[in-house]
Amino acid sequence: MAADLGLLIDSGLPAEMTLDGGNWELPEAVYAIQRLHQDGKLPFLKEALTVFFEGAIYGWGRFMTEFAAGGRIDQATPHEHEAAFVRATNDHNEGCLRKWCTAKCKAPALSLEVWNAKMMHKNNHTDEWLSQNSTSVLDNFIAQEAWRQDKAGISCHTRTWHVQEQKDWVARNKEKRQKAKVNRTARTDKLNAYTPNLDSTYWTDERHDVDIKDMLSWLRALCRKHLVQVPTGLTKTGVGKEGRLKALVELLRELTDDQKAMIMVSGDDIPHAQAPDVSEDLVLSEGEESVGTDKET
Repeated sequence: MAADLGLLIDSGLPAEMTLDGGNWELPEAVYAIQRLHQDGKLPFLKEALTVFFEGAIYGWGRFMTEFAAGGRIDQATPHEHEAAFVRATNDHNEGCLRKWCTAKCKAPALSLEVWNAKMMHKNNHTDEWLSQNSTSVLDNFIAQEAWRQDKAGISCHTRTWHVQEQKDWVARNKEKRQKAKVNRTARTDKLNAYTPNLDSTYWTDERHDVDIKDMLSWLRALCRKHLVQVPTGLTKTGVGKEGRLKALVELLRELTDDQKAMIMVSGDDIPHAQAPDVSEDLVLSEGEESVGTDKET
């Protein structure tokens, strides 16, 4: 790579450049850099890449030597391994929070209490300790303690609270979807009743700031998407009314009379978006699954 940078910055294929022969992780970024280099907009790219790869050769060589048989890491004592260990995150809570989020994604019905118990069981090496210290007295104590907690109904109360929380979560999401559906319907009805004007002079001779967003939204409708391409990102912070007006005027000026005629007759009404409703049976089934999951755990 360092010997022939042209393979990378000119026309190199991912299969020739990547270690696994797969595609780039961000192909759009690589292709954008290649285009900028070919247009002469990155005059120092070769020098920067040369320094990078030369440093990588030195760094990777030293890195591989440290892990080689008979190297410093291979000959280090367990105490030295423990002393040199570095966690993936500086904050233990940050790492645990990420583990909890990952576990919750894999098992949405998992409760925090059950997950905490599993993590404590794993991190404290409970199985290993029990295998070395298990006695009949200890087994009887564990059985009695489990019976006492079960009789007190602590786990049952926790599961009931967890199921109710899941039901509330489903209800909140359902309410959000319904509100979003109402807003989409109102927006669609407004655009269907909107009277567009495809004359660019209409927008430049007199300011119509209130109608700019509606005009852009009307042009973005699916029934007109194949006829006109409205630029994206016009609603982002920093674009402002002037930026949206400029984009709209430039877009209208590029349209021919035939294109404008086709746009005006394309699609009488914008169809209303349909959002699936969550039935009450689904809400109950999710709660029932939560109880079953906790019991099995």
